[in-house]
Amino acid sequence: MLIMSESLTALPVCTALLLFVWVPLTEASDIFQSVGIKVDTSAQVTVNWTLYPELEPEPMNITLWSKLLGQGDCSNQTGPSLLVTACYNSYKNIFDPIIKGELSTYELLVTRTDSVNSNTTLSWPTNATTYTLRDLYPSTSYIVLVTYVNSIGKGPYSQINFTTLSNSLPAVEIATMTMTYSTATVTFEPFDSSLGITSLTLAYSQFQDFNSSEFIKITNFKNSPAILNQLSPDTVYYIKAAAVSGDDVGPYGSVAQVRTLKLIDLTLVSMTRNCFFLAWMLPTDVLMSVTNFTLTVTSLTYGLNYQLILDQSTYLKAVCELRPSTLYNVTIVANNKDRVVSLATANFSTDIALPTTPLTPVLLRSTNATVTIAIEPLKVTDAPVSSYQIVVQPRSSKDSYVCAEFTSNEMTNKTHFLVGERQMVGGYFNQALIPNVYYLIFLSAKFLLDNITSTNTSLPLEVYTELFDPQVAMSTSLTLTSRNTTCINVSWSVPREFEKVITELKLNFAESNKSGPGISPGITVTMTTHFWCGLTPSTTYNIDLSVMTRNGVLARVVHDFSTGETIRIYLLSL
Repeated sequence: MLIMSESLTALPVCTALLLFVWVPLTEASDIFQSVGIKVDTSAQVTVNWTLYPELEPEPMNITLWSKLLGQGDCSNQTGPSLLVTACYNSYKNIFDPIIKGELSTYELLVTRTDSVNSNTTLSWPTNATTYTLRDLYPSTSYIVLVTYVNSIGKGPYSQINFTTLSNSLPAVEIATMTMTYSTATVTFEPFDSSLGITSLTLAYSQFQDFNSSEFIKITNFKNSPAILNQLSPDTVYYIKAAAVSGDDVGPYGSVAQVRTLKLIDLTLVSMTRNCFFLAWMLPTDVLMSVTNFTLTVTSLTYGLNYQLILDQSTYLKAVCELRPSTLYNVTIVANNKDRVVSLATANFSTDIALPTTPLTPVLLRSTNATVTIAIEPLKVTDAPVSSYQIVVQPRSSKDSYVCAEFTSNEMTNKTHFLVGERQMVGGYFNQALIPNVYYLIFLSAKFLLDNITSTNTSLPLEVYTELFDPQVAMSTSLTLTSRNTTCINVSWSVPREFEKVITELKLNFAESNKSGPGISPGITVTMTTHFWCGLTPSTTYNIDLSVMTRNGVLARVVHDFSTGETIRIYLLSL
């Protein structure tokens, strides 16, 4: 234990000799005819002055201030100034003087120069003129500040600097350093451990002057080496050690300079939708010490994990049974019999798989400038879809355009969409369609992985821009007009707004539950009635009317009608 003493002298706080001393004016003395000062029993001061008569009519500013005279450091003991205006004859001002209290104690501030957080504040009585500092670190520089304190405050600090002497602890020398990519295993030269050494301090830094150093405490230094962890690969470190006995720290030994090992060079040679072909190369300085490799492949999306143990002669490996379009973390670790020597880790993606082909959009209704379609997201796919686009192309043109885009989160269920609504949708303008024109409408699925985009597109929906609304056309009717035992006459009615878009009427006629003559010929779009004769009496017939347009079946009506019954006449004999 080191005991050190120093004799310290503090410069005291300014202490007044007199309560107040007036200092005669040395400048502008031709202004004042008389000046007087009076101190009363309450320790207040009154200042009186008289100007020369010729100056009395002139207003002027006069500044009063006070200065304390006494023993100690009185350099900064100036009271506040007071500005007054003298207009006539004389002026009085009363103010408190500066009064300081008596000495009460000394205060000592001790700081280690190598640690800004090591401040220690000590106090001792006024009758003591020396103070002994104990429990200091050997071979350590200190700054000591001492100040004089009374009931009013502290005086200025006096300062001394000193460095403690070294004790008898030996310097610790590093014997060997065994490096990996992130660790250093340190052994030490033999030293006399009978001096009460309780531990070693190991300091390491990337700077030769040990700026920004880190320290570890080693308690089991007699039986095992010290290990530094979490070092940076391929980096130079400076390392030194010192013995510790209680609070005493001995001198540091020689500084060792070492470099951590490089990482393994891991390369993705090629890949497919389901396989990685990997190659790696070891740093030459660890080549002979490696006993095996551990190869780990982990999906960052699905959590799948593949781990293989490979012998030291393996430097190329195919890993298969992977998911397409999937990001994986690949780690290769080089091991020796004791620990990890080096490693490498990287993220690779399997080849992109095209999303499943989307379903063709379904026509719901149309006008001469818009088309309403139903679209569905993909349900099962090897590639996660990032977005969907609706693509429009005039049938007579090779040019197409995107009228809308949806993210996969925006389109999770079957959706209805109005093409030609004249609005921005997902960054694209949904422009109006041209009347009476055939268009092809596609649903496209986009997939993005590692900045590579793939697209798969549905078969087209062909649609003609004219009035088409099966919901409205459901009011189409098919009615039995007349019948007899061998004939049936029916009529039909289509909503008037669709009369101009009808391209064909299909009238199918057959005996119920049997194949019949099929579509009746000669039906035109202007007809509203039709009859069949030569039928079987008391028989039910199925009549199926389809109203066709350029966009397909606008309306379909199916009814069963029966021929009349035959009246049988029986002759009764009398």
